Amino acid sequence: SDYSVEARRRLKKLGWTPFDAEMNLYWHTRNGKRQLLVLYVDDGAIAGRKSDVQEAMNELKKIYPITKKIQWLRNASKNEPVRHLGVDLYIDESDHVVLDGSRYAQHIIEGNEVFRYGGRQYNTPAAEMVNDMPEMIRSKDGAKRLVGQLLWLARTTRPDLFLAVVLLAARVDRWDSNADAAARRILGYLESTKERTLRYEKCVTTELPSVETFADASLGTCRATRRSMTGYCTFINFGGHSLLIDWAARRQRAVSTSITEAELAAIHEAIQVSTLPLQELVSAMMGRNVSSVVFTDSQSAIRTIKNGFSSRLIHMSRTHEISLGWLKERSDAGDFVLTHVRSELNKSDIFTKPLERIAFERCRALLMGDDC
Repeated sequence: SDYSVEARRRLKKLGWTPFDAEMNLYWHTRNGKRQLLVLYVDDGAIAGRKSDVQEAMNELKKIYPITKKIQWLRNASKNEPVRHLGVDLYIDESDHVVLDGSRYAQHIIEGNEVFRYGGRQYNTPAAEMVNDMPEMIRSKDGAKRLVGQLLWLARTTRPDLFLAVVLLAARVDRWDSNADAAARRILGYLESTKERTLRYEKCVTTELPSVETFADASLGTCRATRRSMTGYCTFINFGGHSLLIDWAARRQRAVSTSITEAELAAIHEAIQVSTLPLQELVSAMMGRNVSSVVFTDSQSAIRTIKNGFSSRLIHMSRTHEISLGWLKERSDAGDFVLTHVRSELNKSDIFTKPLERIAFERCRALLMGDDC
């Protein structure tokens, strides 16, 4: 946008350098230490030593009309959090950095009572649609607003909601009784879990971090189109501590004829959209190249990538617009290490299909922690 271009121009004049992998993130070396600045429209945050942050703020005030008082994360608590992009940030009693969307979750619940129908609570946010002939509803006041609110919450602090919200969003322009039931279930689950947060343990280590991605697919999840679902989640690993950074659930662009085909499409997208960009970003931040590991529960997909070719999958370059040769090339070049993981330990399973309660809670614990 024009705003981003102008902001970038001004920041460069002050010595801030944008990262190629994320143009809204900047770095600056001050007093021998690297600072980070993230700018999203008119919301910003700076990471660094307190004295350096204060010095940077004094410079920024010369080019921006900043009137809001600086909020320090180290001084924030649950009762007095730092508010950033609708998310409460604070340090909890265990010295974890917490991303808390519970205030916004309560706002969603209170503002969408029309979808609740009695307020029943649920243990999972998504379930298989059982009505093959749903009643069409020509218009549903507030449906698009509800979906937009849920997407923001699921994208920022609630990955456990993401698949359910993505499936609901696909029905927003053809709202029917199934969509009504799905919205009711999501809100019921949100009501029972609104206090859940993302918690990040502070890591002090001399080890170089690494990037870890879990990729998965489910065959023919979309009953209307028979297309499969891609799911993945990406972490930065610091000294054995995995910090969740990115996650996604998306319907694939074409029907897959086998689970191997669906898994390959998911792996390709995860590596191209999440793993490699984050690897480039972390490498630039550290000033050294970092490694990446991609986990999948498909042995056949691993074999196919190692071969770089399959006579049964030649069509994938046209239908899914992916290249098995590219996957093999990047793997051989050491851009990532492809590793098998047991299905029950694949953290991305939660993004590919509705799970029953026990499987869902197990996967949620792997993704977000037991006491999130």
